[in-house]
Amino acid sequence: MAYGIEITRPSTGNFVINSADTVTGVTTWATGQASSVTFFSNDILLFKPTSVTSGSTQWITGVMTSSGGSTQCDFYLCTEGTGDGANPTICDYIVLRAATNATAYGNYGLQMFAADGTTKSFDSRIHAKTGNFFIDDVGSSPYTHGTTLHTYDAERYVSANLLYYDTMTNLIVRRGVRFSNGHATYGTNTTTWNQQFSPYSNTNPDSFSIQFSGHERIYGDY
Repeated sequence: MAYGIEITRPSTGNFVINSADTVTGVTTWATGQASSVTFFSNDILLFKPTSVTSGSTQWITGVMTSSGGSTQCDFYLCTEGTGDGANPTICDYIVLRAATNATAYGNYGLQMFAADGTTKSFDSRIHAKTGNFFIDDVGSSPYTHGTTLHTYDAERYVSANLLYYDTMTNLIVRRGVRFSNGHATYGTNTTTWNQQFSPYSNTNPDSFSIQFSGHERIYGDY
């Protein structure tokens, strides 16, 4: 580029900041552990179990409740192997927020805009959380039932957009993420799952074909 700022990561050569690209920057807006998290429509909510005992799995889904411009995500732990049952569970979470939507604190700092002069790619006044988040992958194809996201890693988060839970009159539909830490059947992978079954007879739920797209493809380490 003729002028601007480029910052690359020494280990990979990939750009950390490149003002020549019209890319909206994101900041780690909130982190913690909770069974329920509220975020806004343009935020990205990432989650993982607080822990998965060696040799076991956790099948997690979530109920999304929208109100105005915000959404509340309630995490649920389902029965291993079937996906039925649902009990509230505490997860680790990260809320990523676009730099253009995040509240800035103070009058001094560094702001960087993309080449269009409008899109904010960095603002040091909003980076209040400690720690670093790295996006490992954004996926290359839609995810379906049984898609492996990555090898299980206790430090790796996935997008809450993968979660869905709906109870209708004669059908319960759920989709979620199975975190398997060396389980005898499910191995060492983090995998998507979905199930549908009757609320009156849920002993043998059936998986079904559904494709995910968009922000749910994002996952990474914090």
